[in-house]
Amino acid sequence: MKITFALLPVAISAAQAAVNPSRDISDFIVFNFSAACNRSGTCSWSFNLVEIPGTDVLECKGTAEAGPGNTFPTTSHIISCSDTNVKFVFQHLADINAYRLVIDDVHTVGHTIGGSTLLDPKDFSTVDGAEVYTGDKSFAIEAF
Repeated sequence: MKITFALLPVAISAAQAAVNPSRDISDFIVFNFSAACNRSGTCSWSFNLVEIPGTDVLECKGTAEAGPGNTFPTTSHIISCSDTNVKFVFQHLADINAYRLVIDDVHTVGHTIGGSTLLDPKDFSTVDGAEVYTGDKSFAIEAF
């Protein structure tokens, strides 16, 4: 009986590994990226995402309250993609004059795979009184 209980944690770990196999993601490919705030005080993000090695195309989109002057907030809340184990956060890093997109894959219990990229502030402008992203619509983010 003691042996059975002693092996229970091992059996549970093995079962979790079978349900959540390890994923070896090297890159996140972002395409159709758009980000914009509006004069009503809301910012939105929308993009498609593929993890490499290949997965289905995921749709990632969300909204958050705009910062002062209808600009991107310091940080959005955590937003889930169409696969809810893949999440993103958008940050306005005013202290270094940059913007950052952070992506995390939490499929494997206890092992988050993530990546982030800095977006050039030159790719953001004010249009009709609100901040808008005008840069590349497609880019890769290295996973770590």
